[in-house]
Amino acid sequence: MQNGTETKMMEQLVDELLKKLQEANQIEELEFHKRPDDDCFLSNYIIAKKYSELRKAKIILTNAGRKSSEESNPSRVSMDIGGGPYDHHVKGFGRKTSADLVAERLGLLNDPGLQPLLAMVRKVDNAEKLFEDSIHFVIEGLPRKYHKNGDVDWTQVRDKTFELFDSVYDQAVLKAQSARDLKEYAIWVSLSNRIKICKILWHPELRDAAFDAGASVVFWTKARGKNTFWANLSTNRELSNFRLNRVSEELKKAEAKKRGISTDGLNLLFPGQTPPIPGWYLGNNGRFLMCGSRTNPISNEECTKLTPSEIEGIIEKTLSFIPKQIVDSWGKKS
Repeated sequence: MQNGTETKMMEQLVDELLKKLQEANQIEELEFHKRPDDDCFLSNYIIAKKYSELRKAKIILTNAGRKSSEESNPSRVSMDIGGGPYDHHVKGFGRKTSADLVAERLGLLNDPGLQPLLAMVRKVDNAEKLFEDSIHFVIEGLPRKYHKNGDVDWTQVRDKTFELFDSVYDQAVLKAQSARDLKEYAIWVSLSNRIKICKILWHPELRDAAFDAGASVVFWTKARGKNTFWANLSTNRELSNFRLNRVSEELKKAEAKKRGISTDGLNLLFPGQTPPIPGWYLGNNGRFLMCGSRTNPISNEECTKLTPSEIEGIIEKTLSFIPKQIVDSWGKKS
């Protein structure tokens, strides 16, 4: 934790960068330590979020620990190196990184798009364990990809790193917006056996947000034309033993009845489609049930004849028969 003196010192230091950035046409170079890491690149990325013209600023590399040359060159800003205003290593800032300091002063510390990036850089900078699929390991491998005759093209590395940051940033912003939208459009039903159903009619883009909010199963629809729509049901990935076979059976029965199709001799529990009943498809693992989707588009005639409320009623009734002790066992790791 910072004391009052450290906080004041940090504010004074970051003011130097803010002053320069307000006159961005004077900044032509960004100085990093040699073999720049995630913190260097994210600091540059955050600056460019507010001052886009700096996205292509020239990179100058300095030996790690060497005093910044910023004072002798007013067109240069130093990041993450000894003596630069955004060197976080020697000022008692704890887990804070250079990127944290930059984001804080530029008013971007709470930007939802930056949160996963800042969290990753803190872990890297403090030698903490990362997930094996972290983009850090992609960034770490870029210098081996973009080099010639032993010289790394750090501009290309920076540009490719920014592309990765852009993808993470955009996804995080979308995730935050989806979480807000879910509060407006979701309808929740909690069954007595603790299954939580989230219904998001006409907003399929909110499915992941519903699972993040704790849904056991999500039912969503997507309009496809006048009185036609796709319908999908999927279970939470954390509940690996949750199957929709019985729900599939009941929905296929109801669909057949609507269309005047006999179900005699049909195995309605079997994954896949059940001809001659159109539309409904149960995944091989029993964890998703669809009647039209981007991966399995169907014609308007194949779209369900059931109404959303009829589908909801069948889902709730069928899932309510599952014993509570079975539901509780889904959340236990084997």
